[in-house]
Amino acid sequence: MTVEMHYRAKRPVKKPVFGLSFYRPDGTFLSGPDNYLSGLDLDEVTGDGVLRYCVPELSLSPATYYMTAAIYDEAGKNPYDHHEKAYRFRVVANNNNNYKGLVQFSSRWEWIKDKEQ
Repeated sequence: MTVEMHYRAKRPVKKPVFGLSFYRPDGTFLSGPDNYLSGLDLDEVTGDGVLRYCVPELSLSPATYYMTAAIYDEAGKNPYDHHEKAYRFRVVANNNNNYKGLVQFSSRWEWIKDKEQ
């Protein structure tokens, strides 16, 4: 699974934190990755760009899940944008999807500063 967070910064934004939260259908919080805790420190963003969160293997039980996407200041107190459980995705069963319970995602973040480069 890949999640892309497109942004447009009309002025320079120092050290933004891009974060996601994943929830089971019953509302149980699964995981809350962000670029800062994952080791991708963004000094400053300006203009248009994309932050990409990649999960090479999504080991979730079949269901519809909910996702929050947000961008906050460095302190995590002031949101630039926040979409609480605004997105959902569906996991369908296959022969290799026999997992139950809470999981830790194997993932990485990629930063694309300028879409035209």
